[in-house]
Amino acid sequence: MAVMAEPNDTLQMENNSTQPSERSQDLGNIVHLEHLNLEVPDRLSADMFYADALGLASDPAMHGHPRVTWYNIGRQQFHIAKGNKAQRTPLPVTLILPEHSSLLKRLQDTATKLKGTQFAYDQKDSHQITVTDPWGQLYIIIAPSDESVFDCGIKDIPLPCAPGTAAAIGAFYEQVYKARVVYRSQDGAECASILSGPGTTLTFTESSKYRDTATAISAFEGWHVAFYLADFSSVFNAVNNAGLNLLQHKHSDKAPTLQEALKCSQFRMSSIIAFTDSPAGGPQFKTGETLYSFGHENYNRAYAAVDQTH
Repeated sequence: MAVMAEPNDTLQMENNSTQPSERSQDLGNIVHLEHLNLEVPDRLSADMFYADALGLASDPAMHGHPRVTWYNIGRQQFHIAKGNKAQRTPLPVTLILPEHSSLLKRLQDTATKLKGTQFAYDQKDSHQITVTDPWGQLYIIIAPSDESVFDCGIKDIPLPCAPGTAAAIGAFYEQVYKARVVYRSQDGAECASILSGPGTTLTFTESSKYRDTATAISAFEGWHVAFYLADFSSVFNAVNNAGLNLLQHKHSDKAPTLQEALKCSQFRMSSIIAFTDSPAGGPQFKTGETLYSFGHENYNRAYAAVDQTH
């Protein structure tokens, strides 16, 4: 479902107004980005950051779990798991949180507790605060505005990709996930934004820092996102037929067949591949070549309708 960024059909506001564009809340097959999962070596420090500093409540569904805590951020979550090494996304994740005066007070109060870590914060203005977690994961926290779809949640996960690959990555999500994708140029760089539920995007932006696909892939540190899908079976079949169904992982929800995926209500994949050769004259990649990689945990939308804790 390709969408070129035009004045009346874009993620941006129309004519610099405070009203969303007519299609700003139209979705494709990805109806919700449910969580971002990161591993950290110290869950106590993580709790000081996500609960004490950001003010996010832990989900009682996982209370007392020995390895992972779920932190609610609006209707989405952070899943923060115990791991040997901290995982970070390559660029700052944009969050929407209300009441920035209270947020600043919590950040100030938490600074002493997290002294000696990479924890830091900087207030750019009354609407934006940049925050660094104890291991260097960056967040840009903005205040809700009139055009915000929600008052609290994950707004955007930006992902730098190799030059010449943004359109091909967008095409992957269109063909495999039946997602709505918005293509545009930003500061001279080509972008593909994957609409991942109302008000949430994954934005792939071409960057000269990642000179080729191998460099972009090497930046992946093991984190994953979770999607709810309206048409679950067709995505599974597309992923499985392309040889992308991820079965070599540490979790119990391995799904080599559609019936197993339906039983688990989920399946996993990580590799984003090219479905055509690259256009002549640009960076070269072949059909089937991996362009990007990070974890995708894919849930049946019916599962979300039953389990309201997510």
